[in-house]
Amino acid sequence: MRFRKKSYALLILFYISGFYQHAAGQTLPISGDTIYVTARSEVQIDFPSIPKGFTSTPNIPYRFKQVGRGINIIAGPDNTPPAVLLVEEAQRYHRFVIVFKKNISKGRGLEVYYDYSTEEKLEQHIKGAAARDLAISPITTADSSVSARPSASAGYAALMEKGDKEMKEQNYQEAKASFDKAHLLGPDEAAPIQRLEALKLKLAANEKSFALTTANNNSYSLIIAGAINYMGQQKYGEAQNLYKQALTLRPGDLYATRQMEIIDKMLLETNNQKASGNLYNDFIAQGEKALGKNQLKEARAAYEQALSARQEDEVATRALKLISDRENLLKQTEALENNYKSALQSGDKFYEAADFTNAKTAYNKAISFIKKPYPQDQLKKIDQLLNEQASKEAIEKERIALQLAADKVKKEKTLLEQNYTDALQVADNYFKKGDFANAKKAYNSAAGVINRPYPQDQVKKIENNN
Repeated sequence: MRFRKKSYALLILFYISGFYQHAAGQTLPISGDTIYVTARSEVQIDFPSIPKGFTSTPNIPYRFKQVGRGINIIAGPDNTPPAVLLVEEAQRYHRFVIVFKKNISKGRGLEVYYDYSTEEKLEQHIKGAAARDLAISPITTADSSVSARPSASAGYAALMEKGDKEMKEQNYQEAKASFDKAHLLGPDEAAPIQRLEALKLKLAANEKSFALTTANNNSYSLIIAGAINYMGQQKYGEAQNLYKQALTLRPGDLYATRQMEIIDKMLLETNNQKASGNLYNDFIAQGEKALGKNQLKEARAAYEQALSARQEDEVATRALKLISDRENLLKQTEALENNYKSALQSGDKFYEAADFTNAKTAYNKAISFIKKPYPQDQLKKIDQLLNEQASKEAIEKERIALQLAADKVKKEKTLLEQNYTDALQVADNYFKKGDFANAKKAYNSAAGVINRPYPQDQVKKIENNN
């Protein structure tokens, strides 16, 4: 689909350039007709005079040969992508779009022979094409009238009417579905096929308009047309200047870039033939060899020598720019490596000092420069160590809490024992002195501190003696 959009975009540009040529008073050419081809048939296009030259863009597997006053075309394998064919004939620059079609009308000769062999036929065809462009909305010719065909069923007529309505409302997918169904109901009817062809043109026009959204397309198309004209006249320097202008309008344009490469090769061959020696070629070869091995210093030296041998040489200049770009990229890579190593050293230093928080910060910084396994592994180790440390701290905290609780219990027990002993000593003193009333109170007080048999036995003795 992407290739098809590019082909359609190219076709639009050729439409525009053809329009401007005609506006300037030049002979009107064919501009953008579709030529259907297949791998199983030869397709012939005849013109009023012998073509001076022809070329196909993009360069894809079609076979072309000049036969008489025309061009013979044979497609390559099935599903060959569309291509633009340019033909120079009698000061006209005809433009066609070649489309692969599995089943073409061989019997009627409508899709294997395109007869523009006289000025009258050519003029008649151009007028007919203009009329078809104006009638691209729902077809209203007598031959396509649904109600005029006795073989059309009510369902067929309804589908055609629905499709025309959807077409008018620019609901192209719904219109296609209706016309496809109508074609199934009436396979011999021409109207559905005509509608579908018109629909294809509508959809193609939408895709073409997508390629013309920028303001510089008109200028670009005129420049490309002029460059193609110069290429046909083998004026490669003039063509190269125009392609440079095209690239200023559309930086990175694949077609213009490719043509520049082709012109570079042609100019290089021409210059080589004119050169008195092989010095320039030797330097270029040395530069290409060194550049292929990424030996930038040696490649720069070779291309600078080539530029000295041939001033303002395009090939050497572009090669030197490429080398500069690679050197800058290498410097950026080296800077990243240095930053990575510095952050890694800091991380290792903090790690050895068990400063895991700063170590994690440094390792993450190293990863931000270059993602390598080592700092990531160190981060995992730190997380594991921190988890183990947290676990040990939790265990130690629990041990201390248990120890404090045990010490508290022991202290409380010691205090009770001391209170019990003190109360018992007071009671015994009262008992020895015969002060049994106070002795009884003291023994009961001791029993209240710790419930043991001795103070209770003493209380019973006192009670029995009384």
